[in-house]
Amino acid sequence: LGILKALAGSSWGQDKETMITTYKTICRSTLEYGNQIWSPIIEESNWLKLQRVQSKALRIATGCLQMTSDSHLHQESKVLPVKDHCMMLGKQYVAACHQPGHPGQKNLYNLAGRNMKSSVMHNSNYITSLFADPTEIDSKSYKSVLKEIHTTSVSDTIQSYPANRVLGRSPLSISKEENRLPRATRTELSRLRSGFSRNLNSYMNRIDETVDDRCPSCRHSPHDTAHLFNCSSNPTQLNVTDLWKKPVETAIFLGLDVRTSDDDPP
Repeated sequence: LGILKALAGSSWGQDKETMITTYKTICRSTLEYGNQIWSPIIEESNWLKLQRVQSKALRIATGCLQMTSDSHLHQESKVLPVKDHCMMLGKQYVAACHQPGHPGQKNLYNLAGRNMKSSVMHNSNYITSLFADPTEIDSKSYKSVLKEIHTTSVSDTIQSYPANRVLGRSPLSISKEENRLPRATRTELSRLRSGFSRNLNSYMNRIDETVDDRCPSCRHSPHDTAHLFNCSSNPTQLNVTDLWKKPVETAIFLGLDVRTSDDDPP
């Protein structure tokens, strides 16, 4: 996490995608090492400890604030929660054991011994109808099963996320045009999508009651993300969904920097 902090602050440094790739390479690979062994038996409290590490990493990568929900962090970064990802890897390992000559094949359908802890081979959370047949699977079938496990795991996780705080429903996909914006601007857009930004008096009022939760221009309350697109003092044709659909146009409306490294200085 210290390396990630050195690579990027909230307003400078590497972009979100580079940060997430770095996290997956040097942090998550260690965090989840050997999970096929320990994931079926650890307590929920230990899952939470592991998840806190990932949430810190994603908060660094996106630049979001401490109050930001874990679901928003995962949706912004397109990273599965630790438990969901480990369960997916466990299922894929069981599928791999069905390949001819795999050393784990002999343990597939052996009953767990007396007083033995559960394993991915004997846990219903990891055994699915995709590979319950003891028949060996060929390379083509194996790849198809892996893809199906991944698709199903991602879909189930996305459906389990609570509604976005700003939209009141599942968030939209972020337009790829956001990738060309400076990190500081992308960070602010992500914060606004979460509903927690230092540019919102609704957030500042939560951390300091002396801050008035009213728009500094029209004096409307609450001064939240939705109000930015409905302020009578700053009318616009944009709406809150454009934080996802039209990030560049929205950034211009909000007065954020939209220059890239290739743009000429003003």
